[in-house]
Amino acid sequence: RREILKAPLALATVVALPAVAADTKTISVPVGSSAKDGSPLSKATFSVPADWVKLSGDPGGGRKMELYADPNNADTNAFALITPVRGDYTSLGSFGSVEVVQDTVMPAAPDITYDVIKSEAQTGKYVYEYIVQVPEQP
Repeated sequence: RREILKAPLALATVVALPAVAADTKTISVPVGSSAKDGSPLSKATFSVPADWVKLSGDPGGGRKMELYADPNNADTNAFALITPVRGDYTSLGSFGSVEVVQDTVMPAAPDITYDVIKSEAQTGKYVYEYIVQVPEQP
């Protein structure tokens, strides 16, 4: 299950994984922070196989990224990228409809297909559940 969570200062994008093994670990990425105590306003979560490793890197521009990859093939990976947005947006709809945002979460690409299980707007967030099929990958 993948969720795009609303926070006053950030939009989280989570990229889908191939089918995840039974032995997994869940990654939780803080989104935004409270001016009062610095605690996260929300979080994005995703699961990866337990043997995947965390990679480092700075995407720049005030963005934050959590990146995990298969230790045997770094091209097989999953990440959450937190991108700050201007404070003057008025609602989640400012980013577009659930369908428009879905095109960003699941971009069209040659030979890549998405089986959308659920795509819906809920109070303060868009929720996507899907399976991605990439040729020559598990």
